[in-house]
Amino acid sequence: MTLWSPGDPDLLKTANTGQNGAFKMQNLAPGEYRIAAWEDAEFGLLQDPDFRARFDAKATPLELAENAHETPEVKLIAKEESDAEAEKIK
Repeated sequence: MTLWSPGDPDLLKTANTGQNGAFKMQNLAPGEYRIAAWEDAEFGLLQDPDFRARFDAKATPLELAENAHETPEVKLIAKEESDAEAEKIK
């Protein structure tokens, strides 16, 4: 699971999911985020803001208010899709 901010290319949070797909991220500032689950993406790629930006429209948008507790339905990005985009930036 990866969370990023379109307005802050340095912001990147990751979390592992449990057996039922549940995850938890804490201490996020209020703001606009994108969140996605990856079938099988290299962590190095996920750290690349240009790579993540290619998925802004496919990721789940998330707007956090102060002290918010959200439960977003996160979209899975298929390995073939992330591999295809990775080839474009190499």
